[in-house]
Order: sequence, then C-alpha cells, then structure tokens
Amino acid sequence: MLVSGAFRPDQVFFKWYGGMFRDMLGCFSFFFLQDKESENALKKIGLDKNVLISGDTRYDRVWAIAQKAEPLPAIDDFKGRSKLFIAGSTWPGDEDVLKDCMSSLTDDWKLIVVPHEIGEAHVRKVKQLFSSSVLYSELDAENTGSDKNVLIINNIGMLSRLFAYGDIAFIGGGFQKGGIHNILEPSVFGLPVIFGPVYEKFVEAKELAALKYVFPVNNVDECRAALKKLIDDDEYRGSISYALKEFMKNHTGATDIIVSEVTKNRWLD
Repeated sequence: MLVSGAFRPDQVFFKWYGGMFRDMLGCFSFFFLQDKESENALKKIGLDKNVLISGDTRYDRVWAIAQKAEPLPAIDDFKGRSKLFIAGSTWPGDEDVLKDCMSSLTDDWKLIVVPHEIGEAHVRKVKQLFSSSVLYSELDAENTGSDKNVLIINNIGMLSRLFAYGDIAFIGGGFQKGGIHNILEPSVFGLPVIFGPVYEKFVEAKELAALKYVFPVNNVDECRAALKKLIDDDEYRGSISYALKEFMKNHTGATDIIVSEVTKNRWLD
C-alpha cells in the first residue's frame, strides 16, 4: 500500500518513456492519495481502481506534536517581550536572503535561525552573517543572549517546538533544487510562512499559497516586502494565523481513514 501518495503529471511515471516506472506502480495493491490531482494522474495510466483520496498523514503528526509541545525556557527568556521571526531548516541561499531582509525587522522583533546543516564550520559562517547574534549553546542560566536580537540554534530536534513561540516563519530549501522543507510544522501554530520559489512538488504548499496563507518569494525584494507587510499589519497577520489553524485542523484525519480502510478489508491479517 502507498500512504499519503502525491503524483504530478511531470513525473517519470507519466512520460512516454516511463514504462518501467509504471510497472513499478502496478506492484501496489492500494493507493491512499493526498489529492484529486494525484488521482487524475493515476487514472490517465489506467490505475483507476483501488484508489482513495484520504489526505496527508503529516497533518495528523504535526497536529499531535502541537498539542504536546514541551516548553523551552531558554527560548522564552530570549524572546522576552519581543515578537519572533523563526527561520527553520535554512540553507546558505536562504541565509543570504534572510541577512538582506534584516532591515525589515523593527526593534520589537527578534530572529531565530535554525540551519539545516549544524556543522561547526557552517554555524560559524551563519553567526558571521548576523551581527548581534548568539548561539543556543552559549545561553546559560544567567540568560546570556537576552540582549541579542538573533539566536542561532546549533543542535538538532528543537525546531517543531520552537514554532510555538513564533509569530512569522521562514522555511528553507526553496532557493535550491530540492525544494522547501516542512511548512506544516509552523502552520499548525498559525505562523504565516515565507519560502523560496521551489515548492511545486508539495501539495500543501500549493494549496496554502493559492489561499494566500503562505508566501512564496522569488528574491530578496519579494521576501522583504512580504515580511514587512506581515510585521506592519498586526490585524492582517492575525487573520492569517487564525485561518491557518482552522485549515490545519480541518485537514487532520487521514490516519483514521487509512486505518479504518485497512482494518475493514483485513489487509494486514
């Protein structure tokens, strides 16, 4: 069985030379799909049976994480009375864009950067990019870093919990070939998300962008403009935050649908 499957017409399965890959799809007994586009793509190659649009189980996962988010006292201390712009899973191209967008942050905002690569050499480069920055590993009980406006996270495993403290998010990967990382993690906390132009492979990103709840940008100028509007207009930002939370809640349930179908048909007996 394929769970949370997503297909696009430009994939190799649907090319004239993709016969071998179409044969691979024939090995599946059932397809649980994310959306109608995926179903239509499979129908065009004759795979119109044993298909169900069940949604994406990642919504259930991030929703569950959000309900059990553990507190991070050091982040609470760093934030203080400020608002937080959180940049997660960033690559060098993202970090260059963020550096050039710093002028959009007003005095009541701080930035947290969570690089995708946390090797010592790269973290050192990120710290050099941002003046008045402190590493997470440098924070201590005396609240070192509370006077800084940029915090760089140089460990693994905190990102999904960080978004609970945020007000706006930037998700990395969109300025490189592989595309964006997970935008559902900040969205479940109601954070408007900015990301680079490579996102067409991701169903949720296309859907949220069409609704104007998230903001794909092509360059520094567009990033700066999107960020400035979100910072300057509290009511606008708040309306997006509310809409995002409702969207995320309404898209949960894929796991129950899949488990119910598998149990009903006794496929795992």
